[in-house]
Amino acid sequence: MSNTTTATVNAVQSPALRITKTASVSPINVDAPGTYSAPGQFITYTFTVQNTGNVDLSNIGIIDDHITSSITMSSGNLAPGQSAIGTATYSTTQSDVENGSVVNTATSSCIFNKNPVSNTATTTVNAVQRPALAIRKLATTNNPIDPTTYNDVGHTITYTYTVTNSGNVNITAPITVIDDKIATSPITIQSHGTLSPGNCISGTATYTIVQSDLNTGSVTNQAFATGSFNQVTINSINTVTWTVNAQ
Repeated sequence: MSNTTTATVNAVQSPALRITKTASVSPINVDAPGTYSAPGQFITYTFTVQNTGNVDLSNIGIIDDHITSSITMSSGNLAPGQSAIGTATYSTTQSDVENGSVVNTATSSCIFNKNPVSNTATTTVNAVQRPALAIRKLATTNNPIDPTTYNDVGHTITYTYTVTNSGNVNITAPITVIDDKIATSPITIQSHGTLSPGNCISGTATYTIVQSDLNTGSVTNQAFATGSFNQVTINSINTVTWTVNAQ
């Protein structure tokens, strides 16, 4: 006569994931590797997902809030302790340069026994912001004989200023020119909005010849441009000097 008994010992299943993420930028900014300074640079994210639990996991996916395309990871089983690696690329925009950084969050996930398993990682890539203005200036007179000179009290010199955003971020108006010969200086060139990188604006101002200018024999003036970025005043990287001679 015999008798049989059965005993069941349950396992504690602990499914778990860990995601880590690194970022590299190309083309490389030689003066500040790992940063970007213009739209159209590429940030390549490398995702490493490790099975930190004690059961096999499969069909691991990644959702990144800056990547619109699917990110391919291991489609097979990922045993405890093993890792899978995937990459994705993001192209920077002018807004990213203005904001000063790209902060993105990636979430790795899978389903184990109908229960979701996930983990999240965040990475920040900083921008190098270079606010800058440049100024050029031309001068003409209303001298009917030679518009590059003056020969009488009351003649006028018209200065034409061209201000260029020579940096990589928007410069906020008012954008002005300060000229040491113009009584109404600063001269407003752009009263509102922003001046985007690479673009320029122009404005004019007029100076009237006085007797002392005839006695001196020339009028020499200096001018520089101003604007702002993040509420900080930006002066042009150059000051232009122009001399108009008496005839």
